[in-house]
Amino acid sequence: MQFRLVLSIMTMLACVPGLVAQSESPFYPTPKTVPEFWSAVQFEIRLGNYERAAERLNSLLALEPDDKTLMDLLKPRPDSKDEGIAPFLRLRNIPTWNKDVRKNKEAKDQVETLIGKLTTAMKNELTNPVRIRKYVNNLAASPEEAAFALNELRKSGTAIMPEVVKILKERTNPAVHSALLQALPELAIETTGGLVLLLSQADAKLQSELIDVLQTRSNPRELTTNATTDPIPTYWKLLGDANTTDTVRAKVRATLEKLFTVDLDRQPDPALRKPQGQLNAIANRFHNDKANLRVLGGDEKNEKVHTVWVPDGEAVKETLLSRREALTYYALRYARWALAQQSDFVEAQTTFLTVAIEQQALLQPGTPLADAAPQLQAILSGASFAFLQDFMHSAIRDKRTAVVLSLVRTLGDRAEIKAAQPEARAGSEFRPALLVQAMDYPDPRVQFAATEALLKMPGSPVHLNTDRVVKVLSETLLAGIRGAGTPQALLGDPDPVRAQAIVNSLRQIGYRTEIAPTGRELMRRLRLKADIDLVLIDHHLPDPMLVDMLAQIRADRRGKALPVLVIASPEGVTPISTMTSLGRLALIVSMLDLPENPSFYGDIAQLTRDQTQRASEDEQKKMLLARHQAQVAYITKQVEDAGFQLSQELNAKIAYVSYLTLPFHPGQNLEKSLTTNTLVSLYERELLILQTLIPADLRRGFSLYPIDPAREIVGVDEVPIQTWRMRIPEETAPSELQRRRLSNLLTTIAEHELKLSAELNPQVESNWKIVQERLPVNAALRNPDLETRLEKRTRFYHNVRVIPGVFSSITIQEQINQVVDPKAPILSPEEKDMMALKALSWLRKIAIGQVKGYDIKPAEGVLRRALLEETMVVAAIEAVERITSKEVQQDLLNVVISVARPEPVRMLAADATIRHIQANGVNVGKQQIQSIIDLAADEKGPLLAKINSLKGILTPDAATTGNLLQQYQPVAPKPVPMPMPMPKDPE
Repeated sequence: MQFRLVLSIMTMLACVPGLVAQSESPFYPTPKTVPEFWSAVQFEIRLGNYERAAERLNSLLALEPDDKTLMDLLKPRPDSKDEGIAPFLRLRNIPTWNKDVRKNKEAKDQVETLIGKLTTAMKNELTNPVRIRKYVNNLAASPEEAAFALNELRKSGTAIMPEVVKILKERTNPAVHSALLQALPELAIETTGGLVLLLSQADAKLQSELIDVLQTRSNPRELTTNATTDPIPTYWKLLGDANTTDTVRAKVRATLEKLFTVDLDRQPDPALRKPQGQLNAIANRFHNDKANLRVLGGDEKNEKVHTVWVPDGEAVKETLLSRREALTYYALRYARWALAQQSDFVEAQTTFLTVAIEQQALLQPGTPLADAAPQLQAILSGASFAFLQDFMHSAIRDKRTAVVLSLVRTLGDRAEIKAAQPEARAGSEFRPALLVQAMDYPDPRVQFAATEALLKMPGSPVHLNTDRVVKVLSETLLAGIRGAGTPQALLGDPDPVRAQAIVNSLRQIGYRTEIAPTGRELMRRLRLKADIDLVLIDHHLPDPMLVDMLAQIRADRRGKALPVLVIASPEGVTPISTMTSLGRLALIVSMLDLPENPSFYGDIAQLTRDQTQRASEDEQKKMLLARHQAQVAYITKQVEDAGFQLSQELNAKIAYVSYLTLPFHPGQNLEKSLTTNTLVSLYERELLILQTLIPADLRRGFSLYPIDPAREIVGVDEVPIQTWRMRIPEETAPSELQRRRLSNLLTTIAEHELKLSAELNPQVESNWKIVQERLPVNAALRNPDLETRLEKRTRFYHNVRVIPGVFSSITIQEQINQVVDPKAPILSPEEKDMMALKALSWLRKIAIGQVKGYDIKPAEGVLRRALLEETMVVAAIEAVERITSKEVQQDLLNVVISVARPEPVRMLAADATIRHIQANGVNVGKQQIQSIIDLAADEKGPLLAKINSLKGILTPDAATTGNLLQQYQPVAPKPVPMPMPMPKDPE
């Protein structure tokens, strides 16, 4: 009877609408609270019912549990050994929660949400000041409570220190204070960093107590292995501080001598026999990255991974800095402590200024110190010349480019005449003036700044290097003219195929590159012009061999500080992969109007303009398929013409790169197009359709662009592109036959790039960056034994780096970034342009006599070249007019007869030509004279008078004047309106 009653009730419930879908598990009651839902999640997982577990997890999060509820979940259960967050982290190990892609993704997102909430709750609980103060007070309770409190404080790690510092300073309860001091040595070593910082700012009594705390740790010497916990710099501060009590000073000295075996009186260097000398030495070690700052995983990427303790009102706090920032922080901190003990300590002043100037150079590269840090520049400007002189010598010796540059500019702004005079040495010897020495510094910024400083000196030049000044100005101007500011690389490689591959990679990252097949040719080109920014040398380069080559580069004035990359290329290897070559070719092809499918982009563009006419999905699919097939066919033909044998793998790669570059077409940039509402829907349709067109073996496990998971997309897998990349086998070193094929393909790519119009070049390079990110990146071709041998040979040369054979422009860019000094980076195009314009301005002043004592004649060639630049022509005209050569006169007249030049420029050039002819005679040819005669017949407007003046000077002819007079018609003056009568003054 009871069984029938239960069965009847269950049948009735099953008939109630909505209850069937919400049926609960028969193994546990309906969960209502967060702990119950969590138990249900675990139970369903044990049964393997992951869909049901995901539903329970969703219900748990729907209750929006607070921190306390979440912390209760972390407590161990009686029937389980699990404790903490481990059971929740294991949820990530479940590969599939639901067969439905969208629901599976939602479940995984819910797991991450729950873990995030738990992590936040744990952090909030462990850093709660009320909790920390509670357990600190319990340290003075019974032994059992004290032991439990100590364990709980350990769980909080370094998070307890801000509140602990406040409690130590308050001293409200002597018993708690004493118990806390006894417990501090038992805490993790990381917490000691907060105590060391507190030691530097506490009162005398607390300082004495903290010294005892640091000494009573189980291994106090271990503290010195990490900059964060090292107390020795703070001991030097206390020892030299005038406010330190005798008791603390004696305890510090005893600690240094007994525990760390340091005795000031026995230091061999007199500067280190004082605490301020020790602090300055430590600051220098940090600045030179030779201190005890540990190497961490994020250092190479300059991530903020280093913990540093800093003051925070009455407490202390942790902050994360990058390695550079941490080194600078400690260096400035200890140099400032040294100056606090002795303000006229010159060595500490030099250290502080060096660190501060180089820090500013890293923060704002290329910005003058006066603009980046006016207060620091004011301090530097107010120093004595003797200090600046010694500072400059040490900075030049240590190759501190940012410091030398700031000092040179400071001396120039002060018009410091002593810096332009030869320096007297012992006896009757002299050495070049300080600014002349700076002109030999291997950085172009410093050379130009020193030249400007010398030109600013009052009176006639006293440095005896006037020709050198004009030469530097000419080189600076030429560097700005030659490549419109583009960085210039010089490659030494005897193999033309390998060299051309590297040239292509360098061009893709913005470098113009010249090739030298021998070491002699490389040195000749390096000395020819001062426009080289980067040198690359393949270790096969002959005449001379590598070590002698490096010695010559470093001995050369222009090559002293250039970054040098030595390429450890394996024998017979072309340093570029087939995949990279195909990707570049596909990008170029995607921007060509293919004969097989010329109207595709026009049709698509029409769709974006005319929102009223919508092509059907079939029509769009047909257009996309046609374009994709046309690209594949075209790329395949170019690959076959280069000598490649088609295979399944090669066909797959061609289809992939075509798919990858299909969105790029003339006049359209993908990144920009996706930001405009007009094109978003179009490109979404294109990409969705296109993904169905790719062969099935490529489409599986591959999705190039993110797709909204809320959409119903049939036949498209949403797996990241990295999955597909893993299916492309990594390329090995190519054979000789493969090298020839790659060489042919590179030539084909270069020919196709020439077909593109010049205005598309910026778009090509912008889109190439996107393509590169999606190409499978091959590891650089390496020969570890060869690299080790080369590193041994080159280790004595500054700013030289051995790199493996490279397969992509990304690889070579990474190597360049590591060899270039971040405080003195390669000149940017903007800097080159700015320096060139300044150099031209100084040459003009020299030419017109505003700056006396310099000969403008050596700059004639580069000034004539500047006549061709629109941004420089006006100043160049004024400068060359004073040069008496016939070539100058001919160049000026060429500007006049060039109808493409702006009329004001031609007017200025005409005046200059007239004056030049009157001063130096006629030095132009018959063809130029005929051009002037022809212009006189056609020219109109104000320029006509200037043209006729030149014609009259060059070909005086009375008959011509008479003919012109016969054609003259007087111009009637315009009537002048009568002025209005002035109103009469009222009587």
